[in-house]
Amino acid sequence: MEVKGKSSAGLFFMKFFSTWFFVGHIPFAPGTLGTLAAVPLYLLLSQLGLKCYVLSLILLTMLGVMVSNEMVRRYKDPDPQWIVVDEVIGYLVTMTGISWGISWMFLGFVTFRFFDILKLFPIKRLERLWGGVIWDDVLAGVYGNLFMRVLEILVR
Repeated sequence: MEVKGKSSAGLFFMKFFSTWFFVGHIPFAPGTLGTLAAVPLYLLLSQLGLKCYVLSLILLTMLGVMVSNEMVRRYKDPDPQWIVVDEVIGYLVTMTGISWGISWMFLGFVTFRFFDILKLFPIKRLERLWGGVIWDDVLAGVYGNLFMRVLEILVR
């Protein structure tokens, strides 16, 4: 996604999207706040059914990869802390197909943050790939989703 020579509106959109409505510019705990900022989108998407949820997540991920790659290239930083759309995507992956409810949303939040911070193998390696800003959080979200599914089975 090349922005050079394009309008400042294009750059504004990329900053707006990559920082998830500028949440990423809050000077403390950007990953945690970015994950928290995903909750309203989760609430909306979870009401649309699983197919719409997954389709929206795929589109958001594709756009996230393109925009974050351009931001990394433009600002010459391999993983800028202010890009938090990856946390939004990771949380949505964690919550895919999980029971709806305040306790599950909170548990999903904590679970995703745990796996995102812990960076189990091979999460750290994904950061080096094209789109790695997003892909490491997608995999942390997959780990989180598997953990949540096991919990659902144990609780029921």
